[in-house]
Amino acid sequence: MLDVAHLFPVKVGHDADFAERVAAVVHQRSSLFEAIASVGQVSRLRAPFNKVVAARLAEGRAALRDQLAGLFARELRAFPAAVRAQRLAAADVLAGFEGWHLLRTDQGLTVADAEAVLADSLARLLEG
Repeated sequence: MLDVAHLFPVKVGHDADFAERVAAVVHQRSSLFEAIASVGQVSRLRAPFNKVVAARLAEGRAALRDQLAGLFARELRAFPAAVRAQRLAAADVLAGFEGWHLLRTDQGLTVADAEAVLADSLARLLEG
């Protein structure tokens, strides 16, 4: 079993400045998704046929989404409720495994370039 639990925490406080929080979450997601690249792909292929795998994916996605919601609560609160939900949904897609996979494989970006795209996109999305 692949042990990546140590890659889940974002190593910055919720009170850190915005740029620091963006950089920290980008580093965390990059490290996590690079570590689970092949396992992540296989689990997504198996999920429709395996309830346990599907449930684990759903739990992981929810945890990562909640992580974003907590880390960027200050910025999200600045938006009206409907916009807040849209921004969080978009941030979740941008900072999720599937988005990372598209940047790295389909777009052919290096890790550094994918990190730059993710950081810029999250900052623009969350700053309003």
